[in-house]
Amino acid sequence: MSEPRAQSPTAEAGAVRPVVCAKCSRPNPSGAQRCELCRGHLFIVCRDCGATNARTEPRCHQCNRRLHRSIGEKLNPVGAKSVSMRWVYAMAAVLLVTLALYLLVRYSGLPIFD
Repeated sequence: MSEPRAQSPTAEAGAVRPVVCAKCSRPNPSGAQRCELCRGHLFIVCRDCGATNARTEPRCHQCNRRLHRSIGEKLNPVGAKSVSMRWVYAMAAVLLVTLALYLLVRYSGLPIFD
């Protein structure tokens, strides 16, 4: 069976259930916005409908939108491909300059590598 959802601070006043922190798993009082132990946020606001959801929930309870970014979105944010390609070009340029300097010094006749 699935665990019951944590109530948001705007939920009915009769339900007094502790809100479990997503970071440290500590139960917190019902009206708390941040964890008493680690100070992590207990709730997240949906970007589409604005509903307040428990941070442990994967989807919004009103519109069913995904509340958290996937691992792929975290690893490849917008524009990351162009940044990584610039890094590849810079490393290739450094490698070519290093190789050119090595060949220049190696075959210049200086007794560095003897």
